[in-house]
Amino acid sequence: MASLLSAGRFRTVLPVLAGWLLLLTGGPLRGQPLDSLGRARLDERIDGYLDRIASLPPADKKEECDFMLSACTGDSVRNYVAIRLYRHFVTSPLMGDEAVAIHLTDNWFQPGKVRFSHDVDALNARVFAAFNRASLIGERARALYLENPDGLSEEALGCVQDSLAAPSEDYRALYFYDTGCSRCQVLTRELEAWADTSDLPLDLLAIYVGDDRAAWDGWRNTHLLLPPTGAIRVRHYWDPGLDSDFQRKYGVLQTPRLFLIDPEGVVIGRGLDAEALRTLLETDGDPDYIYGEAESSAFYDRLFSVMPGGLTLPDIRQVTAHLAGATLTGGDTLAYKHLVGDLLYYLAARRGEAVKAGAAYVADSLVLAAPQIWNTADDSLQVVGMAEITSDLLSRPAIGSR
Repeated sequence: MASLLSAGRFRTVLPVLAGWLLLLTGGPLRGQPLDSLGRARLDERIDGYLDRIASLPPADKKEECDFMLSACTGDSVRNYVAIRLYRHFVTSPLMGDEAVAIHLTDNWFQPGKVRFSHDVDALNARVFAAFNRASLIGERARALYLENPDGLSEEALGCVQDSLAAPSEDYRALYFYDTGCSRCQVLTRELEAWADTSDLPLDLLAIYVGDDRAAWDGWRNTHLLLPPTGAIRVRHYWDPGLDSDFQRKYGVLQTPRLFLIDPEGVVIGRGLDAEALRTLLETDGDPDYIYGEAESSAFYDRLFSVMPGGLTLPDIRQVTAHLAGATLTGGDTLAYKHLVGDLLYYLAARRGEAVKAGAAYVADSLVLAAPQIWNTADDSLQVVGMAEITSDLLSRPAIGSR
């Protein structure tokens, strides 16, 4: 089951400069001979790199992987790194990492820029991409024409005119299971225990992947027997003829498989267990953010420690320009706010003329001068207020004043 680490906004956006930091500390990967010593050194650097980008969102991980592979010189080194990256992301327990594996297949292996050691690995990568790309996080859920217990065909996600799920008032969960699957039995019991006490509205679509009508009837009579007036409503379906193509649309090559679809019809959770489903529903995919936590300070400590000559105002300007390019360019205003807000708290808590000049620049130019970005009540409480105080204090003893 997938972990929800990549759902937490703070920990998904903080190390956005990880690739740059790697270059500053170690330089680009050279085309050294890949003997055992060379592989050991590469493995150490790759593992360190992957640790640094572990909490990035999938879109940023793709960029970081492209950067890392582009920094390699020599085909043998690039192939080795590409295979290591692919194997890491295709087996990662973090929700969303499968998108990075598919990106590597589409943009590096398929075009022939890098290659697997064996043809069967290349085939497996293409199959994995084909069966998972349609249900990645952020994709519109695909329509499913299934059969209900009365033998009637229904479009389970409300699709009428196209192949995408229609909007809904509530969240919807797709639960693909088999009656003889032991892991499905465990997940079903967990869902039942949670549903008995949950007050979170949810349409749970329980989809049997087999073709044994008697087994399905027996399962429905003993599982997910939730009260019809409860917050969680269960609908049962099956597809004995495999006409809906649910395997390819939702990557159902094994069971159980649990997805969460938001009211707009977008996939926001995949490979979930009961606890992950509950967490996503309770947080709405965006936990409350607290600026200035220890992890953000540790990150900026590492980043600025490698600056030649110590921290300067041009360094701070360069970093913030990179932050804007890596977030605002892609429309991720929330990520930008988290990074810049953390930088403001970081600088405001430190001494030194260059640090104070940087704090004033962040407060005046990036926060107070951009009300179109810092436009929520939480922004005003946590960041805009901090910027006003910082700007006011630093303007009183300004350099060059009497």
